[in-house]
Amino acid sequence: MEVDKYRLKIAVAVLMILVFGVLGYFAINNIDNYGWITHHKDTPTYIDGEWLNGEVRPCVMVDSDALAKKYGGQESRGTRSDSQAPPLDCGKVIFNWPRLFSDTDHMHIMPGAFHGRVERSDQGIYYWRCQRNARGIECWALD
Repeated sequence: MEVDKYRLKIAVAVLMILVFGVLGYFAINNIDNYGWITHHKDTPTYIDGEWLNGEVRPCVMVDSDALAKKYGGQESRGTRSDSQAPPLDCGKVIFNWPRLFSDTDHMHIMPGAFHGRVERSDQGIYYWRCQRNARGIECWALD
């Protein structure tokens, strides 16, 4: 009888660990989706002109790999490391696709702090509100 109680306690403990683990996973995932977890990535950033510390700009991030996956094209995942974000266009004229990938004179690799998921598999174009600071840029997801 004592052995059955012991096994029951172990079974209940294992079940509780599983339940709390699953709930914790979904809670962290939702918290991340709402932008409460900050992600730090080096970001190729297009800056048109001067961007002063403290200045806020709307920016567009283009993930060519996500777009290729969405529209059935070829992914080029090997060209970007896991610590690097997709290119970010923070120019004065928002989202000029050819400029983003060809104008290397105004492209800078900057440390970025992103509030919200940097890479989302369901879309390839992400909208951010970014602020320039002394350490790099800090961005908040708009979508």
